[in-house]
Amino acid sequence: MEKTQIGRYVIKGEIGRGGMASVYHAHDPRFDRDVAVKILPIALTHDPQFRVRFEREAKTIGLLEHPAIVPVYDFGEDDGTPYIVMRMMTGGSLSERLEEGPLTAQEAESIISRIGQALDVAHSKGIIHRDLKPGNILFDQYGNAFLSDFGIARLSEGGSTLTGSQIIGTPAYMSPEQIQGDRQIDGRSDIYALGIILFHILTKDMPFKADTPAKLMMAHVLDPVPAISKLRPELPEGTDQVIEKAMQKDPDDRYPTGAAMAVDFTAVVKGQAINASPTRAAIPTPVVDGATVQADGAELAGSETIVRRGDGSERPGRRRSTPWLLYAGIGAVGVVILIAFALTGLNFFGGNGGGPATATLPAVAIDPTDTPAPTATQEPTGTPEPTVEPTETEEVVVVIGDTATPEPTATAAAQITGGADMIALLLGDDVWTANLDGSNMTQLTVDGNEKFNLRWLPDRETLAYISGSCINTVTIEGVQDYIACFEIAEFFEGFDISPDGSLIAISLNRELFVVEFDLEALQSARFRTHLIALAACEHFAPYDRETNVAAKGVEFSNDGTRIAVLRIAVGLGATQVDQIDIVDITNCVETPTVFDAFPATRFTITGNNIFAWDWDGEALTLMNNFVRNDGFGDLYLYNQELRRGERINPIDGGGCCYTGPEWSPDGRYIFFAYQDRLQGENSETIFYFVAFATLGGGGQLVPMNFDPITNPRELTEAAFRPAELP
Repeated sequence: MEKTQIGRYVIKGEIGRGGMASVYHAHDPRFDRDVAVKILPIALTHDPQFRVRFEREAKTIGLLEHPAIVPVYDFGEDDGTPYIVMRMMTGGSLSERLEEGPLTAQEAESIISRIGQALDVAHSKGIIHRDLKPGNILFDQYGNAFLSDFGIARLSEGGSTLTGSQIIGTPAYMSPEQIQGDRQIDGRSDIYALGIILFHILTKDMPFKADTPAKLMMAHVLDPVPAISKLRPELPEGTDQVIEKAMQKDPDDRYPTGAAMAVDFTAVVKGQAINASPTRAAIPTPVVDGATVQADGAELAGSETIVRRGDGSERPGRRRSTPWLLYAGIGAVGVVILIAFALTGLNFFGGNGGGPATATLPAVAIDPTDTPAPTATQEPTGTPEPTVEPTETEEVVVVIGDTATPEPTATAAAQITGGADMIALLLGDDVWTANLDGSNMTQLTVDGNEKFNLRWLPDRETLAYISGSCINTVTIEGVQDYIACFEIAEFFEGFDISPDGSLIAISLNRELFVVEFDLEALQSARFRTHLIALAACEHFAPYDRETNVAAKGVEFSNDGTRIAVLRIAVGLGATQVDQIDIVDITNCVETPTVFDAFPATRFTITGNNIFAWDWDGEALTLMNNFVRNDGFGDLYLYNQELRRGERINPIDGGGCCYTGPEWSPDGRYIFFAYQDRLQGENSETIFYFVAFATLGGGGQLVPMNFDPITNPRELTEAAFRPAELP
């Protein structure tokens, strides 16, 4: 490249060059920082398809904001050359790290956890990477892994793609459905590639090898996944299971999300047992032209082919032995790949063509990097004629066994207590969900970052929590995203979303903002000025009552007309005390009505501090102070109707200590975590979920069916999902 500058960016040197673009180390004089600038090669700027794809990369990454995705700073064009400006990743790439040898299981776990979460965010927005490989995983100066290069990502929404019928990707990491040209590719194709990357990380080797790209792609479709334990028997037990499930031929048999795969691998690294067995046989089951084929070479007893016509009617097909279908599938895939390479191979492997080949048949865009050393593979056999020839309007389906529909079996209804059908817990700084009886424990996050302020969102599918300076989210399927992140957050202590999902209240730097819940605008918000712009009422952005209220936390009432604000107030002798105000938000006035303030003069909390609290949204508030172990203390109850508060400590005649009190959705049950202060350092934290009306009756309280927390300083929170109304 002859230019020494593009746009305002001063080029300092080349970082790397690929088939789609070149990446340069540059300096941004406006912000006095080094950046990476990705530039489309001049030789390709005349090709409208390559140019549009490059521009789409910038827009695609612009949709993605996640701590493990390389951020984009700028996008522009200079003398007809488009460019993207990204964060400079100084830690190199995963492919460079692997040149030094395989990584440890612990190092691999850190990478898979971050990249799995990043993929889930992309997939939740309909974006599929399609070229996941070590060269596209970069590290910052602290060794954190980042996902990069969405240059050939495929937007699954809308049904149209720039690539048309091309097969795009790197052969060593392509999923079977990519190779077969499946138009219905989804995020599970990236999960397949993540399984290969895990294999590669742990062995510095590849699961499949071949002497040509065509043979290598055939191996992905037909060959079983090799056992990694044979190459590295010292790896934790269960590693084979994780990789095999991630690399199943049929996407339905893989992990549904990157987080699900990461959770299993984290458990394996910790020496825990997992259940990651593929749901189907380990012998590959190729999917060719819509027909599912059993590849074990034996006739399927009772198998029958059903041909579905375009109008939805069906006709039976002739029974057939499996080998005919298998060989037909091999031949079909092989013919497509060989024709594709015949049409395009010259341009990618030393041909004289001036640009990519164009053809009406599927083209294969091959990135020659990350291609393993060749080894011998068995050539596919011939292609006999299939037994059934479906018409263009018919779909061939192979039905295994009896075609009669079995009677549905009864399933146990989820336990509903206190108006809740599921509990979410913060355990070890990660989010878990479970049934109320303790069954079906599922870990949703694996990063181990400090989390608090756990909330179910109104959709009943998503949990939100504060981590660092962000309000993050995770669905019950493990897909992670965020609501808002703030650049300057010395104090970021609380948020809540109104029951109807129209408002969000945020405590940022001890200021309280009650603004409209506009997810797109919130995800772009970085400073308090952005929150002010979202306010429907200027007097609640921030809410100051003519002075800074020093807000630490907030909760909405059940009907969304009031908020409870935990704030720092001035007590007797000018001492600072924690106080909860119940504030009217129905009227946009400078000084809104405060219905109540407590403890204030109502009652006394030892130490004047409120560590954890929960309002039932009506008249009752639970809270605990800080006595020991970073957040355990006495449990207090305040009754707004009676204007009376008291310490209740319900365990063993009033013993301490408690944390994380939480009301059930119907306000009839309470949750708390308890540890016996008398046990000292040997105390364990036990969970209780009990009927509020039974407290003080002298009966024995029964713990929940969860394992106690053995670290007495580990804090926890609970959030109960409201059961659906009949």
